[in-house]
Amino acid sequence: MCHNWKIIRSEVEYEQACDRQSELLLKGSDRTVEETDELDMIDILIEKYDKENSDIGAANPLEYIRFRMEQKKLYQKDLAVKLGDTSEGHISEILRGKRPMSKRVAKMLYYELNIPAELLFRCM
Repeated sequence: MCHNWKIIRSEVEYEQACDRQSELLLKGSDRTVEETDELDMIDILIEKYDKENSDIGAANPLEYIRFRMEQKKLYQKDLAVKLGDTSEGHISEILRGKRPMSKRVAKMLYYELNIPAELLFRCM
């Protein structure tokens, strides 16, 4: 599915971009060059939309992560599966602020939930 991407101006367009981003990320090394270019474009557009449409400075990082999980209908066990060797308990401790977030977890949240990096840095 190739799409002529343009500036994201609505929540519907944002969700479409996030869904396509997830599809492409799941392909991993099986992505074509065109799909990798598309993923790069989507990343830029999502980041621009996030910056323009959210008050990141005031956001509580852990609440924001839980909010995005709810939007995507993901549970702690889903995040643990995406990380492979990380337990649901480990994710729970991070989301309760009991354990600092590793770079690996931050990277997964950035890509899977489109969490702005500046929020994730506050959890490390």
